[in-house]
Amino acid sequence: MISLSVRLRSGIVEICEDYAQLVIVLEGRATLTTGERIDETGQNNAGRTRTSVISNRTQRELRAGDVVHIAARTPYQLLLAGDAILGCLIIRMKEVKGI
Repeated sequence: MISLSVRLRSGIVEICEDYAQLVIVLEGRATLTTGERIDETGQNNAGRTRTSVISNRTQRELRAGDVVHIAARTPYQLLLAGDAILGCLIIRMKEVKGI
């Protein structure tokens, strides 16, 4: 699945169980935070868990032209500074377990 995303504010921590994501930043800036675990008390909806806690995190600054791969089952969060916006193309790819 391919989608165009415009973020006007920071998102919450998410984890996609079955899909890897390829994020292509088209405009703006953000900080991508990834980690090992999330608070399991979050909402789970159609294979996507949303929560507010991420542990053992690393951060990476993103700007226009950057391409980043987020593996399935990897907690992530996009943080925007102030009134910044982020425009990106997101390609979601179903991961097959055991390959």
